[in-house]
Amino acid sequence: VIYAGVGLLCGRQAKDSYLERCFIGFSDSNLLDLLYKMRLIAEKDPAYSRDFLLQVLGDYLSIPPYPMDQLRSFPLYPTEKLLWDHGIIPPSSSQLRATQTLALPKINSRFLSFQDYLLRNFGLVRLESAYEIRSDLVNVLKRVRPVLRQSDLDAGGDIKVATEFNGWSRMALELAQPCQIIEVQPPKLGETINAKVVAEVVVDLDPCGAALRREWDEIGEFDNLFLVAIDASKMSGKQPPLLKDYHLHHGTHRAWDSDREKRVPDEEDKSFCERYGITLVRGCMVEQVRNEAGTLLSEPGVIIPEEERNSTKRIYKVVFDSAQYSADLKSPEGSNIYQSFNLVVRRHG
Repeated sequence: VIYAGVGLLCGRQAKDSYLERCFIGFSDSNLLDLLYKMRLIAEKDPAYSRDFLLQVLGDYLSIPPYPMDQLRSFPLYPTEKLLWDHGIIPPSSSQLRATQTLALPKINSRFLSFQDYLLRNFGLVRLESAYEIRSDLVNVLKRVRPVLRQSDLDAGGDIKVATEFNGWSRMALELAQPCQIIEVQPPKLGETINAKVVAEVVVDLDPCGAALRREWDEIGEFDNLFLVAIDASKMSGKQPPLLKDYHLHHGTHRAWDSDREKRVPDEEDKSFCERYGITLVRGCMVEQVRNEAGTLLSEPGVIIPEEERNSTKRIYKVVFDSAQYSADLKSPEGSNIYQSFNLVVRRHG
């Protein structure tokens, strides 16, 4: 007899799980006979291992996740792993399009609940926006041209190197100070992710012209920014792969004479991260914009004092995605990875 609450304990199959403890005195033959009578296996095959049978039983008894809980656990902004994963976001070029069909959820309201329909639509919109974000980031990072240069000598006399940018882009600025996490609110009752994660991002508009400075000053509340960490020491220095090599690697068996010298476009190259040393990409939402004196600039109709009009530093108070931050805390670096950002990118302007 299996009691009704077992589904709550079978949601996560791990070593020494609840089912393993319950079936310690249960022989493999009896377990095989039980699953056969429950019609969970087609035949009594002695080749089935005990671990496999327990996994089948645990999957049958576990309670499936509620669609709205899944929706809350998904990060809102794409990361560097999602952006350059061709298995999830395929290339759009007709010359690079894969032969296999992309596994996307089917949208048909006749067979879905409202929550499931919302979850599948969210997944499709998330992938569509991720492709556009990837194109914008590639366009910006090609223009800023990161390089590795000697910055200073440490106390021991060893050479210190740092990532610098030889180029520029109107949609990106180098951070004047490392990103600082200033507030992390604890999870709400019954939830597992942090309620809110607030940070400060500082940029200097002094190198920008008057027109470009006005564009950055138009950033206000609820605008989205992307923070990128680039380590020039990890740049591979390789060129994009040739189209003919791409076709052979993906098994399309389509190669033209005109593709012998053509290379994969940067927007469609999945090795772009390694080539440009991209280690981290995180999105955030602007909550406030201040200057050095602390005057709030994001409020409409704000009057800036005369002595503060020459201030070029802007302090963006941003809100990170709580689900992504909670996932980052489980990494070996923890929240320290947020201090590695050195570039902020805006998408509109």
